[in-house]
Amino acid sequence: MSAHRRLPALLLPSALALLVCLVGSCQQPGLETVSSGPEATVDGLNQDIQILYTLNRLDLKPEQYTSLLAVIDKMTAEVATAQAQREAALKELAPLLSQKRAALIEDKDPGEALEDQIREVQGRADDAYGLEIETRSKYAAELRQALSPEQASIITGADEAATQAAELLSWIRELPDAEYAEEAEANAEELADPEAGLTSDDILRIFGEARKLSEEQYEQKLSGFTAELAKIYMPMPEAADESLAEWFGNPRLAGLLRERAAKLGG
Repeated sequence: MSAHRRLPALLLPSALALLVCLVGSCQQPGLETVSSGPEATVDGLNQDIQILYTLNRLDLKPEQYTSLLAVIDKMTAEVATAQAQREAALKELAPLLSQKRAALIEDKDPGEALEDQIREVQGRADDAYGLEIETRSKYAAELRQALSPEQASIITGADEAATQAAELLSWIRELPDAEYAEEAEANAEELADPEAGLTSDDILRIFGEARKLSEEQYEQKLSGFTAELAKIYMPMPEAADESLAEWFGNPRLAGLLRERAAKLGG
């Protein structure tokens, strides 16, 4: 079972790839990077804007700012140890990668000894990054206590589960009869999730019921259908906790929360 509930291909016309660069600070001579200047400023402002869009959706109460900042400050302090370990490993990794780059520029074999060093140091950087994630995730429960269930669902993506279920049912209802049997069975088998309490037979039953109803009857029963199917789109608990911790662990968020809280207090 993957960390997230599976989604049918029909709802995913394009894939969203999240690329995490563990050696971002190890840029080599001759390779362009942007660490300051107008482009970095614009990038930071765009990050702030995306965070603020979500903050506006959360509609936090004044007391929630205080509670959340207290959790974030504790989390940041504990995560700092793992971040320092990762930073130390990256600083050690940079010259090793420079050596490898220089060898490849001259069309030479970097050598097994250097490759072993790179793997060892990269492994330490990866382990430290994993420790950062693990440490942040420990604070998920405290973050949930400071949020309403509805607010937490916005961060984890659970709020979109009913929408995804409704979109699937709409597609199922519009399928021509000649295509329905094959498509319904294929999607039911793909989406079946015993952990969510839905077998392929359960899903086929919902599909069949949704198709035979009139538009008026369907609208009356839609919330019940989507409540059942939404279970397969909900993030797994561990993944939801990681999403919460990652979002509230964004280093730009605390400053924005304080700025917003000051505006509300003023």
